[in-house]
Amino acid sequence: MNDRIIRAIALVLVLLMMLGTAACGNAAQPDAGSETLAEAPAPAEEASTEESSGSLLGGWSRPDSPVITDELAAVFQKGMEGLAGANYIPVAYIGRQIVSGMNHEFLCREKMVVPNAVETYAVVRLYENLEGKVEISDIRDSGVKTWISDLPGGWSQADSPEVTDELRTQLEQSFESMLGADYKPLALLGTQVVAGMNYCVLCEQTVVYPGAESEYVFVYLYVDLDGNPQITDIVRFTEEAAE
Repeated sequence: MNDRIIRAIALVLVLLMMLGTAACGNAAQPDAGSETLAEAPAPAEEASTEESSGSLLGGWSRPDSPVITDELAAVFQKGMEGLAGANYIPVAYIGRQIVSGMNHEFLCREKMVVPNAVETYAVVRLYENLEGKVEISDIRDSGVKTWISDLPGGWSQADSPEVTDELRTQLEQSFESMLGADYKPLALLGTQVVAGMNYCVLCEQTVVYPGAESEYVFVYLYVDLDGNPQITDIVRFTEEAAE
């Protein structure tokens, strides 16, 4: 056998060995998209929109009842300690907000400590931190007189701020003819015995248009001796109630 044939055979064997090695290498590589992806750890689940945005913690909410419990009365008293220049009587608990602690909103009777002061309604906001310390964050005077005198024929503070089913029904009947806004009764503030009964009710008013914000209003309702209800006045903050 001459040298040319021997070199040709040797070259063929080398090529065959190289091809075999490459084939083995390819077989050892995992198939992309099969085992590699299957064994890769799953990505962590993203927080829900509500949790990530904080919407569960950031908004104000209405309490189930406007009644001021002993616990809430203690919070109010602690927050108002040392305040001079005005006296405040809480009459209804109307809002809360969970933050790093708790914000509280009370509707109060407010009377400045000056001669001939007139008593009005005011909204007091208190912040209670996680250690139980309470401080005033805001006081908003409504400018609306309470008219409460406890004299015969005058206005009296309601025994309870709860809006009864009967009163709620009477309000709803009266609101039926009033277009352009929705009203949600929050608390009964005062009553007056006349030839029938007058009521002063704090309500949440929302004008009927997209994106409208709610506001507090004082609704005055007269119910005659036959049980017929009639709205006599609706007063917004900073407006004077009709005498």
